Amino acid sequence: MISANASLNARNKDLNGPFKIEDLASIANISIDTIRFYQTRGLLDPPTRTGRQALYERSHLDRLDEIRELQKSGLSLNTIRRIFSHDVQEADKALFDALTRPVRAAGHPAEYLTIDELSQRTSIPKPLLQSLVSEGLIPPLKINDLEMFPSSDVEMARAGLALLESGIPLSELLELAKRHHHATRKNALLAIELFDEYVRNPITQQDDAVESSKKLIQAFNQLLPAAVALVAGHFERTLLALAQRHLEQVGAKHEIEAVRNVIKNPSQIESRK
Repeated sequence: MISANASLNARNKDLNGPFKIEDLASIANISIDTIRFYQTRGLLDPPTRTGRQALYERSHLDRLDEIRELQKSGLSLNTIRRIFSHDVQEADKALFDALTRPVRAAGHPAEYLTIDELSQRTSIPKPLLQSLVSEGLIPPLKINDLEMFPSSDVEMARAGLALLESGIPLSELLELAKRHHHATRKNALLAIELFDEYVRNPITQQDDAVESSKKLIQAFNQLLPAAVALVAGHFERTLLALAQRHLEQVGAKHEIEAVRNVIKNPSQIESRK
């Protein structure tokens, strides 16, 4: 299916081809360099040649539209290439879609922001956001040659800003975030290995592709929130326990009582959000 932008640009063009590369780029509303990049990555078949002239067909236009739609779903180019090359089991295609759903479900499903728009929404200076991106703490998605951010990043960025405004120096906050990122990534990779060994492999080996897809999605939808709740809950309880232990050693009486009240009444945390 041709995208709305492509259809608009192609109003007076023959969509069945053949196309020169500049015509294909104009119809698909992307750059010539992007078309060539997709070819080098194995995402787009090479053109046919008539003498020195490279010609593209309708199939190339359809493939560019497929790439655009899959990128909007949050899939990386490497994942898209594997799907096109059939290097992904049929049952896993549905799982790939489910993996992008947490990003799409938060906030507005199809809303992505440029770094300038993210800066405006959060009131965080663009240079600070760029430093977070360069550190890998807010990884962007690559959509149509642009680095974009799901709208769910707005709340995450505001949470970081709240910590910064509390008086914690930026350098210390970045160091803490990097350490947390590395530890979280390590544990996440281990969780993926466990899911593969004890959930995904048994399912894909015992059932056909259709049934496997259903069971994989069901397992994913059950296990993702369970894992997030487990990790978040454990971090909160560990943080409070350590804070209490620390304050009992160095804090004043009213500080100790405040932390004890929070531990006894976790709802106080929610009421302040």
